[in-house]
Amino acid sequence: MTIFGSPQIYLRFIISKTFLRMPRILVIEDDAAISEVVAVNLEMAGYDVNKAEDGIKGQAIALQIQPDLIMLDLMLPRVDGFTVCQRLRRDERTAEIQY
Repeated sequence: MTIFGSPQIYLRFIISKTFLRMPRILVIEDDAAISEVVAVNLEMAGYDVNKAEDGIKGQAIALQIQPDLIMLDLMLPRVDGFTVCQRLRRDERTAEIQY
């Protein structure tokens, strides 16, 4: 028995510390001021943040970096947020990402 309560919990702790990376969040927002405020606050909370200013760039970045979470504006230029979400949900590489 360890201070963690069980060997399984201890093992999960060791693995998480060894392979620890901050959750990656993609912010897809066309308003630069909103995007910056959101990104700064998330970075101050310790998250790894990437930004995109339209749906096409956002989709490309999502496929490239495989974020843990996407904060997606619905009213975007070029391709709206609903379409971006549908496309990413259909792709097996990004289907499990939280929106």
